[in-house]
Amino acid sequence: VEGAQRIKPLWNEKAPLKIYAYMSTSSKPNLKAFNNSDGNLPMLWEVGGDEGLSYGWETSSLEKRLELIAPDDLGVLAQSEAESRLAAKVAHLDESGGSFILMAASFLFDENTAEENQAEAAGHMETVSGTKIWKAVREGKAVYLHVHVILDESIQDQSETTTLPTTTTNMKTILQDQTKSLYGTVPLVKFEAPTNQRTKRWLLQDIGLGFLSGVSSWPNEETLLKRMELANRRKEIQDRKSKGLEPLPVPKWKPEVAVRMVVDVDDYPVGLGGEHSIAKTPKAFQAAAAPALQELGSRVIRLSQGLFHKPLLHVDEIGLTSDKYLEMNSTIGSLPLKLSYSPMASSRHRLMRHFEHALSSQKEFGFAETDIDDVRRLISDTSVYLLTVTMLASVLHLLFEFLAFKSDITFWKNNKSLRGLSVRTLFMDLFVQTTITLYLADMDSSLLVLVPSALGVLIQGWKCQRATGLKLTFIGGYPSLRMNRVEDEKEIKRKKKDTRNIVSEINGKDGKVNQNVEVGVDEDSDEDDEAAETARKTAETMKIDRIAIAHLSMALFPLVIGFSLRSLIMEEHHGW
Repeated sequence: VEGAQRIKPLWNEKAPLKIYAYMSTSSKPNLKAFNNSDGNLPMLWEVGGDEGLSYGWETSSLEKRLELIAPDDLGVLAQSEAESRLAAKVAHLDESGGSFILMAASFLFDENTAEENQAEAAGHMETVSGTKIWKAVREGKAVYLHVHVILDESIQDQSETTTLPTTTTNMKTILQDQTKSLYGTVPLVKFEAPTNQRTKRWLLQDIGLGFLSGVSSWPNEETLLKRMELANRRKEIQDRKSKGLEPLPVPKWKPEVAVRMVVDVDDYPVGLGGEHSIAKTPKAFQAAAAPALQELGSRVIRLSQGLFHKPLLHVDEIGLTSDKYLEMNSTIGSLPLKLSYSPMASSRHRLMRHFEHALSSQKEFGFAETDIDDVRRLISDTSVYLLTVTMLASVLHLLFEFLAFKSDITFWKNNKSLRGLSVRTLFMDLFVQTTITLYLADMDSSLLVLVPSALGVLIQGWKCQRATGLKLTFIGGYPSLRMNRVEDEKEIKRKKKDTRNIVSEINGKDGKVNQNVEVGVDEDSDEDDEAAETARKTAETMKIDRIAIAHLSMALFPLVIGFSLRSLIMEEHHGW
């Protein structure tokens, strides 16, 4: 009966494995790498089942840290830099925390309880003698890492029965046999769109006073060459954009390759595809099955013994942020490369693919690479405790910020008097918030930070307009700003003063009513009195506000000037 058939795993659990990883300038595999006869195909990693590598959750997580050194003078010069990178990575291992999201995904989906093998964590330097590889690297061309995972039949238990057809142990035959091997290609060079990079510098060097900052009075030749190189690059980008051409991509080296073996030892019913059953054709199954099962359909093969689903290799780049890539140039002499291997559950694999799809879709909504990097760090690099505190603080911050915005808008929308309010403070807050927002924009901060800050500036500007009645008018064809609300309240106060003068004139100097003065009766006298009282208190508020701001400025201005001078002398900046 067709419904009783099952799709079985192709590889037995605990089957010993071998991993081979080598570099090449071609995207196609080359068997010469296994003979070690070609220096342009360096074998970087070779791990066998005798080192605890097997298919399933019993295997150890393996890692190898390399510093690839060029076999020339540039490689010799780069050795000290390579040693420093290795030392920094080892120190980072002891300080970095685990990712809450990845730990939760591993806890929920993975079954591996083996501790990570840190035998290779310290890393070592390896000279790559292939001239083709270094030529491609220095010319900014593509370089690939080829990964082969095969069944290690040399140590496999011969007492176990297997339903797989027997093959020769010849390496070429095994690599070409899809039932015995898995293969994947990873590009080690990423081509990114160029960005307007800006370097920081000592500003006092521009005017010959660099000695005050502890550096040379004027920029040295190396610094000027770097500035000229960046200026030429920005000019080239602008020239290509003006001609309607896309800027030339910048090649960057990928320093990490994390290979994940998707472990799936479950059986699946054949009729998952419904009308287009997988028993008929795997391709039809892929088109008809649910998205969660399409990945299974891509791994199914038909053998004489029935249907089997192959394991899957996945390259995990969820934590590979832009700042980890290294820009390639013609003088590079060493390159870091971290290789790692660990098992992964199929459900976790689908979750990671969902994360990758979500991150790539953010670009369509206008998110910059820095914003996507922030999400990658949140997923991969953030420790449990820091993420918990960050999430709690973020939720409270968003809640309080929303309540503050709502309260501000409600208050100023219904406000009818400036009594007890400091207009100068509102404008000072507007200046401060605008400065902070411009600073965040200049530092290419995340939109998650920049957007709320810009929204706060808009609300603060609206508050200033509501407080003063600020309005743009044209007098004689020239633009003019008029504070309607402040001027109206001053007018009310003036009318009240005129009313008091009239009353004084009526009463006369001796208190007797002057019969020669005619007085009109104003029906809105009560309202005028109330408005005049409000104007009087507003005037008192503005007077107190002026005195307070004057005293506050006397204390703040020296501090601001002093901090600015300290920053000018002690810190580097992008520009004036």
